[in-house]
Amino acid sequence: MAKHDDLTGLPNRRLLKEQFPQMVEETKAKGHLLAVYFIY
Repeated sequence: MAKHDDLTGLPNRRLLKEQFPQMVEETKAKGHLLAVYFIY
């Protein structure tokens, strides 16, 4: 629960901080692009 929003069930910033480095490496290895969209 600490890594997902209670109301929407969407992943939150804590989960992103944990998984982002791995996501970047996987994206580079596959030769794909990665986009992150933040809303304040």
